[in-house]
Amino acid sequence: MAVQAEYEVVYILKNSIAAILIVIAGIAIRLLAHRLDKKLSSVIRRKKVAWLEKLKESGSYDEIANRYRKMASKQNKEYEKNNLMGLAALYEHDSETAIKYFQEANQFATGNYINMVEGNLAIAYLQNRWYHEALEMFDYQCENGSVAIFPYILALIMNDEEEEAKKFYKLNIKELKDTEKEFIDLILSFSPTKKDILEKVKSKSDDSRIWIYKPVIKDLIFKWNLIIFYNSTERQTILKEQGQKLLLDLKKQPQIFNSPEIKYMCSLISNVLPRISTYEGNSSLWGLIDNLDWFSFKLPLDEVMQEECNLFWSRIYYVFSRTSTADTYDFTKNQTFIKDQLPPDEKEVLDGSYRCSLFLSSTLHLVVRVLEIDEDGFKYFYSDIVDETTAEELLMDVKPVIKLIKEHPETEEILEPLLYRLVYNRNLVKEIDIINVLNRIPSNLHQILNPIKERRRGN
Repeated sequence: MAVQAEYEVVYILKNSIAAILIVIAGIAIRLLAHRLDKKLSSVIRRKKVAWLEKLKESGSYDEIANRYRKMASKQNKEYEKNNLMGLAALYEHDSETAIKYFQEANQFATGNYINMVEGNLAIAYLQNRWYHEALEMFDYQCENGSVAIFPYILALIMNDEEEEAKKFYKLNIKELKDTEKEFIDLILSFSPTKKDILEKVKSKSDDSRIWIYKPVIKDLIFKWNLIIFYNSTERQTILKEQGQKLLLDLKKQPQIFNSPEIKYMCSLISNVLPRISTYEGNSSLWGLIDNLDWFSFKLPLDEVMQEECNLFWSRIYYVFSRTSTADTYDFTKNQTFIKDQLPPDEKEVLDGSYRCSLFLSSTLHLVVRVLEIDEDGFKYFYSDIVDETTAEELLMDVKPVIKLIKEHPETEEILEPLLYRLVYNRNLVKEIDIINVLNRIPSNLHQILNPIKERRRGN
């Protein structure tokens, strides 16, 4: 029996060792397979990057876009297809299309793909010059531990957060390529006294690795020029002389007789010229119509004249934003100034009874919006130009609400906040907001507001 027991122990021991060896062999095989898989994936990734880098170096951006479209056509999952289509649009500098594709992809992406799509969407915001939205998205990614370093630094700079950009760069410098380090070192070293940096950045902005961000670099250089101008001791003289010359040049344009846009621009410049020759005048431009820099590019003029007009208004906005205080605000002057800037054919479609006004110009195809703003108890009136498309959408929402208030005054208390929010930013008003309003008014009035709700279905 002892011999039998010893045999069984030896037999069991041998089998246990064999089993352990089999397990170890299995683990080794899996590790080897994993390494081979990683190596293969790395090779595939390098091949993918290789074709992209090769085309970028040759400046073949259209070919890159075409490649991404071909890749998109082979995808089974819609979000993967949309992501690739968005990348194609980015390389064509069609940021609005890219945003639409990435937003679609972001709704349905799963797993690690979510972070990739969010990063691409942030880059599209950046390219589209939606700097605040881009920074919000990058901040969210950074908080979650994964963010694209180079575009994040650009977003911080374009949001006037240079110190944060420097801190982030210092922490992540080892992760960047040499060309990226060189470029970031350059843009982070800018100061109003280092004007030569502008030319250096301009010369590097054609680098293939920065192609996607070229519109941002253009804005960055423009921003630096504003900073240099602001720090000039002659800025008031420069601004006044620029405005006088611009007005003369506009009046010489042969198309002025048939262009209500140029006539309106001349009127605006004539109105503001007496106010900008002094520091006090510049700092008290409360009520100056916003978006005139954008409107400059809508004028039927050559590109040089458009850019000069844009620069003039951009300088005024920049100086005002840095010199105005509550002490420089005067209610009466503010109201008079706004009225003086309205288009000659303005038609008031919404009076100021509800803390907001809308003035429609049929010849200019735009709306001037006036809003009462309350910032921690400091109230002032803000005005801007709304483009034709936005104006049409805005009026489509606002007119039914105005109609309802006029015909049923008892709804005013409920509808006034909605009306103000629509005028302030109609995109902030969601379907649930309209539903909440409908729940508070008689059901026989719902049909008037239902179209507003339908336009927001699902939002």
